[in-house]
Amino acid sequence: MAEETERPDQKDPDTKKDDHRRASIATYSGVEFFPLAPRVEDVRIFDIAHALSMKCRYTGQCHQFNSVAQHSVFVSEILESMKQSIEVQYIGLMHDTSEAYLPDVASPIKGHIQGFREIEDRLEECIAKAFDFQYPYPKMVKVADAEAFKHEYRQIMPNLSWWKGDPPTYDWGKMEEWGPLIAREKFLQRWRRLTAQRDPDVAIIP
Repeated sequence: MAEETERPDQKDPDTKKDDHRRASIATYSGVEFFPLAPRVEDVRIFDIAHALSMKCRYTGQCHQFNSVAQHSVFVSEILESMKQSIEVQYIGLMHDTSEAYLPDVASPIKGHIQGFREIEDRLEECIAKAFDFQYPYPKMVKVADAEAFKHEYRQIMPNLSWWKGDPPTYDWGKMEEWGPLIAREKFLQRWRRLTAQRDPDVAIIP
């Protein structure tokens, strides 16, 4: 069998070819999205909220469903409790939005897949441009993300005698189990509220 050569439509988002080898995915709202060459005009908040609400964290190996959307809301709420600005809370909500367009890859594996982090970075930068927020993200977003992880792991990944991770700094209470529809709506509600409160002239945050 002759070796197939790479076709233009596999890279060029403006080349229209109607077959399964297109370098694009279909979003919930019907947009043709190109994860390898993302365009600001193709980014939709509803597509993001829907996809994140359907994706379970921890590769699904948890005792209850915990979507990326629910995690994102939690990170944003942690930042609010830490008295961070509306803009930082907004970025906390949006920090995992690239996962709306990518497969779920466990963190320990990402660094071993050549080119994956570059694809993720391009997507994150594109989404940040689409919604006009700072990228790279402020350091406090990573702090809140780590705090959320510590709480989630102890809540929905119990009985791990081998795991020696630090406990969360605060007791955040028992985690609710949000199904996809609730998670999507909660994500969108918080996005709308923070969007209405954002200051477009906010300074760059360290």
